[in-house]
Amino acid sequence: MKYLGSVKVGRLKPNPRQELAIIRLPVKLVDKIGKYAHVFEESSDVIRIVFSDDKELKNSVQQAVQNGYLKELEERIRRLEIDIEELRSTKTSNSSSINCNTKKTSRRRDLNPRPGDYKSPALPAEPRRPGR
Repeated sequence: MKYLGSVKVGRLKPNPRQELAIIRLPVKLVDKIGKYAHVFEESSDVIRIVFSDDKELKNSVQQAVQNGYLKELEERIRRLEIDIEELRSTKTSNSSSINCNTKKTSRRRDLNPRPGDYKSPALPAEPRRPGR
């Protein structure tokens, strides 16, 4: 696609109940004067205009426009599918590595308690009283 210029969409009110959008084409397109413009909506903000000498759009022109759009759409879908597969493979490889490296812990009492005469190096030992 080649960029030809930008214009502002104007307004024309032929009568009080009707309003039309008017687009002035760049000077480079002076050869389009007198031709019919066939307008196709590709999305909410994208339209495609096909100029023709015929008032009625021929099926071949319409099919060419739609085929071009379908090719672009298929390419976008293909790229999305590739991205989704990459995300899936990344997620499965990350989740398998996480499962292998995690250590199972229990919320119950300690299975290896310290002996009763354990002296912590951080606290001074209390002398034991006889009889206890």
